[in-house]
Amino acid sequence: MGTRQHKLARQLQKDLGTIIDGMVRNEYPGALVSVMEVSVTPDLGLAKIYISIFNAPSDEKVMEWLKLCAPEIRHQLAVLLRNQVRKIPELAFFSDNTQETAQRIDKLLTDLNLGEQQPDEE
Repeated sequence: MGTRQHKLARQLQKDLGTIIDGMVRNEYPGALVSVMEVSVTPDLGLAKIYISIFNAPSDEKVMEWLKLCAPEIRHQLAVLLRNQVRKIPELAFFSDNTQETAQRIDKLLTDLNLGEQQPDEE
């Protein structure tokens, strides 16, 4: 990722975190939504936002709600970045399942190690 892409991704991550946190508090009290990563295409036209959701009634409902609110989120982002970016990228939201993947791999490795350790029979 180029320097410009990286800088924009970092700025988007920071600003989107603030915007989304405020919106989620009103819609889903008690839920915590974190922007884990933002990836921007080389032409700066699309931002892929990876979201982690905690303490929500349904992760799928929150993701659908975020996708429906994408135009409003993009507008709020435009207000914040109006003097820094010529064109605000389109927003695409994805669920970040890094934690679940890490837990699954850890469990598989633990199970594998337990299978190798057999007690000595004497």
